[in-house]
Amino acid sequence: MNNKKVEIKMILSGSLISLGLFSAVFTAFAANSNNELKSALKEVAGKVEDISIVKDDKALTLDEKNQKEIEARKTALSKIFDLTLLEDNNLKTKLEDLKNLNENQEIVRTALLNSLAENENAYREMRTRLEEADSLKEIKQLATDFKTWRSAVYNPKVEKIVSFTLIFQQKNILDTAFQRLEKIKSDLEKLSGAKLIKKEDFNKMISKANSNLLESDSLIKEAENLIMLDFKDLLTAPEVTASSTEITIASEPAETSTTSNKSVKKEPPTSKALLDESLNQIRLAYSIFIDISKSVKTKIGLK
Repeated sequence: MNNKKVEIKMILSGSLISLGLFSAVFTAFAANSNNELKSALKEVAGKVEDISIVKDDKALTLDEKNQKEIEARKTALSKIFDLTLLEDNNLKTKLEDLKNLNENQEIVRTALLNSLAENENAYREMRTRLEEADSLKEIKQLATDFKTWRSAVYNPKVEKIVSFTLIFQQKNILDTAFQRLEKIKSDLEKLSGAKLIKKEDFNKMISKANSNLLESDSLIKEAENLIMLDFKDLLTAPEVTASSTEITIASEPAETSTTSNKSVKKEPPTSKALLDESLNQIRLAYSIFIDISKSVKTKIGLK
């Protein structure tokens, strides 16, 4: 291998050729549930299926079918309660594992942990009702009440906690993406200096990738501001006002538009929607990185 090929290999090995491994980042990022939760979910699905099996069992008398359905429904509901507790513990662990929080972020984390602790009274009440239930009507009513509680109380807490923890994960992913961009720019400089490419050919792609990452950063900050607004009464004034411009934007009344004489309310974005779009912007930047890699290899005759 001549010196020129060695030089090319050294330049490219750091970034432009090895971008494929970063697709794993997004796969891991999307996997929010741990193995224990996934296993519990499968078990719940199995118990729910048992209810249908009992109801379709023609070998049972009406009384036998009624009693077995009561048992099957109680078991399924108990497993669903267990799954919710596992979700709670998983969320608690995610919150406790966050590092290097500032004062306001620490206050929000504590508030979110306290919101999980508030669920304990609801769990105890539902467990007691389940143990005492001895009719299909009581069990079905408990299942309905539990579903309502999850929708009205539990799920909003989960969304806030997931969004809060995702903010820090996405900040780390974004930092890695910016570092990758700088390495690619450095490699292009070296290849241009070696007269193998013209770096100007890649200016638009580099600019677009940088724009995607800056947009991602802006969306993460907006999502964080939205979450902080929910706890503004707890936060220290100086840090809240430090982001006053972004917070004001986030807290403006929803826009309305008029179409065919009808006023349509435009809902403001949620923190989850903002974080989803933030991650999408990072994906777009990595797509550009890969396109740059392919273009460079074509220009210098590498397959």
